[in-house]
Amino acid sequence: MQSIIIFLILAIILGCYYYFFNPDTHHKTLESPKKEIYFSSNQPKFYLSKNKNYLLKRKKNQKETSISSPSSQEIISKTKKETKKNISPYFGKIKIGEVSSFRLSLLPQYNSNEKINISGWKIKGKRIQLTIPKGISLFLPGTSQRGKDIYLKSDERFLILNEKNPFKINLAFKKNKCFGYLADDYNLGSLSSGKICPPISQKEICHFSQDCRNLISQLTSCQKVNYSDNLKISFDSSCQKFIENYIAKNLNYEGCIQNYYKDKDFLGKTWYFYFGHNITCRCEDTIYLYDKNGLLVDKYYYEIY
Repeated sequence: MQSIIIFLILAIILGCYYYFFNPDTHHKTLESPKKEIYFSSNQPKFYLSKNKNYLLKRKKNQKETSISSPSSQEIISKTKKETKKNISPYFGKIKIGEVSSFRLSLLPQYNSNEKINISGWKIKGKRIQLTIPKGISLFLPGTSQRGKDIYLKSDERFLILNEKNPFKINLAFKKNKCFGYLADDYNLGSLSSGKICPPISQKEICHFSQDCRNLISQLTSCQKVNYSDNLKISFDSSCQKFIENYIAKNLNYEGCIQNYYKDKDFLGKTWYFYFGHNITCRCEDTIYLYDKNGLLVDKYYYEIY
């Protein structure tokens, strides 16, 4: 019995000694094992703890090398810069105005001291694709005229028509006070206008007969005289000579220009260009206006069904 008690006492002493004086055993018993896996890539780096079910961000005092994705603000800023590159310096200065199947107008939006060269600009839509040509201010039929760049002034407009050009030229032009005389030889359509002719001084015709004076007075309405309506005049050579000279000098396009080209309102305020086709389609579309460099000046959205 004594030997058993002594054995138990020795076992207890040995057990206590092993527990308290072996450091490895003591550490492993107090602290459970913890393994960490380190993920290395070009993405932000994290530690994954096995005994926790979520990602722990790397500590601040540890060096971090990662490629961060651009923020939404940076993307918006970059987009704005790229958009500005596509905008013309003339943006807002010329607007697409009236738009229909028959016509399209460009309207200046700048002060009276400015004028902008629009020749070479482009207009694009589903139906219309054209380059704004050069133009001639004073149209002279039957002559070969070279166009010049169109400098659109603040009080002018550029009008595109779906009609075919009555003069068969691929140039823009301005209407003037004498266009009424061209209607005798050309189908002017919307450009048609009345004729103008200078008044006749009564002092010039006071020496003619009453019948001659009555006939001459008809000239002021820009109508040529029919001698068959008055047989007496057919024998009055001096009266006929005056009438023929007046008609040759005044009642035609060239004569009208000579009489009125110095007038401030001789030339109209509109440039006309004939496209020859319908400008819009029966659909929804956006028409774009670009400058010579292909930069956006204006756009116009429409719906036609």
